[in-house]
Amino acid sequence: GTAGAEGPVVVQVQPGATVQVAPGATVQAVPAQPGQPAQPTQPQPAQPTQPTQPAPVQPGQPAPLPG
Repeated sequence: GTAGAEGPVVVQVQPGATVQVAPGATVQAVPAQPGQPAQPTQPQPAQPTQPTQPAPVQPGQPAPLPG
C-alpha cells in the first residue's frame, strides 16, 4: 500500500516569507522580527483625596437654667 503522511502538515506562512516544504523535512519556521513593541501605558494611580479634617466644634455657651 501507499504510505500516507503521518498527519496533516500545518504550515503558517508569514507574508513575504517563502517556505518550501519537502516531504519528510522538518521546517524550522523563523519568526519574523517583530517591530518595536508598543510600550504599555502605565496606569497612573489616582491620588487619594485627602480627607477633610473636621473643624473642632466650638461648644456654645451653656444655656442658662430657667428660673
